[in-house]
Amino acid sequence: MKHAEQVELLEELLGLKESKQLFLDDRPSTNPSSDYADPERYALEHRRVISRLPTIVAHSSELDDEHSFIRRLSLGLPLLLTRADDGSVRAFLNVCRHRGTRLVDDHRGCKQRFTCPYHAWTWNNRGEFVGAPHFDKGFDEPDRSSLELKTIPCVERHGFIWLLPEPGPSDLARFL
Repeated sequence: MKHAEQVELLEELLGLKESKQLFLDDRPSTNPSSDYADPERYALEHRRVISRLPTIVAHSSELDDEHSFIRRLSLGLPLLLTRADDGSVRAFLNVCRHRGTRLVDDHRGCKQRFTCPYHAWTWNNRGEFVGAPHFDKGFDEPDRSSLELKTIPCVERHGFIWLLPEPGPSDLARFL
């Protein structure tokens, strides 16, 4: 905004204060409540705005120890947040890559490995596929790297864990 516009707006506000007026308009206006409660409007705003911005999903203290984890629902995504043995924080979809069930039911805890309750497929807290019963016999030359948990970009900054959406800003420091 240009300096002249700023001065003009400030003078208008000071004039309202002097005349003891509360509104810039001649009369108050309202918005229909559907603007705030309409599911279709929310879905549109979510898709176009909310899901494209970095989002705080947890406080760093919630993953205070090596191998700690928390389960969250954020931006409509079932998430598994972990702190690996190297101190890094990772975010994954809390979904088994084999049959799509929820991988972790506990809300929080400390584990080095996560095992699906149905067929015992197992991943470490870095999201790497560890194995499954009879895996080598049941699958023709599987590419284990393709079975890693689905990673959601995240970063730990300023005491919080932030999800970084795709597409969206990937450099949180620059965004902030």
